[in-house]
Amino acid sequence: MNSRPATMAEAAPPPLLGGLPDEIAIWEILVRLPPKDLLRCRAVCRAWRCTTSTRDFLLAHHARQPSLPLSYVKNYGGDLFTLDIISFDHQGGAATPQTVARLRRHILIPRVSCDGLIVFWIECKAGQQLFICNPATRQYGCLPMLFGGPLSAVGMPFGAPRPVAVGMYSHSPTGEYRLVLLQKAEAPDGSSLVYTYALGSSQPPWHLHIEGPNLNELDYEHEVWAFKYRVEIPYAELTLQFGLFYPRDCVVFTSWVGDVVVLVPFGRWLLQLDVGGKLVASFEDSGGLIGQPYQLKQTLVQHTFFPTLEGYVVNGSPFI
Repeated sequence: MNSRPATMAEAAPPPLLGGLPDEIAIWEILVRLPPKDLLRCRAVCRAWRCTTSTRDFLLAHHARQPSLPLSYVKNYGGDLFTLDIISFDHQGGAATPQTVARLRRHILIPRVSCDGLIVFWIECKAGQQLFICNPATRQYGCLPMLFGGPLSAVGMPFGAPRPVAVGMYSHSPTGEYRLVLLQKAEAPDGSSLVYTYALGSSQPPWHLHIEGPNLNELDYEHEVWAFKYRVEIPYAELTLQFGLFYPRDCVVFTSWVGDVVVLVPFGRWLLQLDVGGKLVASFEDSGGLIGQPYQLKQTLVQHTFFPTLEGYVVNGSPFI
């Protein structure tokens, strides 16, 4: 009977990147790649796929991704329209628009963004609804009808304003992602209701009654605000160069390295200025490029709530 000769020790597996210790290859090189490049690396071999799929690695990878200004482009066609999710990478100075994902369906409007997740407002047969997606992993799912549906926390009087998604955050003690919705009341004292819903939960949103004068304290009671920048926008000069100006909101973003990027919608253009008001770059949007007060910090981390959502898909419609 033949048997394999015994060896003093099994041969060590080859390094992921020839000539470099795995510690450097994994935690200094692969962990810094953009999500799309990292996904391509997974196709190299099984060892690369396994190494870059662990939760510890994905969390470290997400932590090293920049938080980039977020915009979107709407292209209408028939009953559906295409929405391009655009991020602006400005590490080299001038912002460079990059299409992160493209979706196609009925009217949808970005509402909030957190840790690479984006919540959209959509119109559907049942009325207004929210859905959530991860552009990097191309996961998508509908959130339950929180008001007027089976998870309604309270009755909604006829004509009462519907709660609006105003924020989302990661709840550290539980690891849940929680959606914050605000219902502005019509009472003379300006009181409002703030709802919090844990994504993937079968429990209805819980709410707090917030008096009008104290509403801002809900988010900012532990914050310290300081005046740091005043940006003078040279409207007259820009009008000569880019034509008629239609007033729209000016969106100011702070980058991951502390630089400030000012994106100004200006007629058919989206302009990038520095904090001194000097023009850095311009993007002709033909009326379709819309700046958002959000940032996108892409992530490949898998979230357990996604498979629990209605209409959950990966790499399928509405992604195209």
